[in-house]
Amino acid sequence: MPGIVEFSNLRPTRERIVYVPLYMPQDNPKFSRDDAAFIEDSKNVVKIVNRDIRDDGFIDATLGRLRYAQPVCEPGFFAKLPPIQTPIRGLQIADTSFY
Repeated sequence: MPGIVEFSNLRPTRERIVYVPLYMPQDNPKFSRDDAAFIEDSKNVVKIVNRDIRDDGFIDATLGRLRYAQPVCEPGFFAKLPPIQTPIRGLQIADTSFY
């Protein structure tokens, strides 16, 4: 999983809302797994990042299977991307364009 996006940092809400992206081609064998498997994997990743979160801390979860969610980049696009390493020691920033 390339990351966790906490939407509630962008728009204040009572609860915390997170998005766990996992992009893959539709012909990848893992794509056909059932929704519950992806949701469980996502919850486990969130719990690894924040060890204070327990199973009962999740209010709801849903899965979206989007056909065209990945960026499509032209040849040479990688050379246009800023460096992953930021001036802040230990902080790296990337998005799915790097994949």
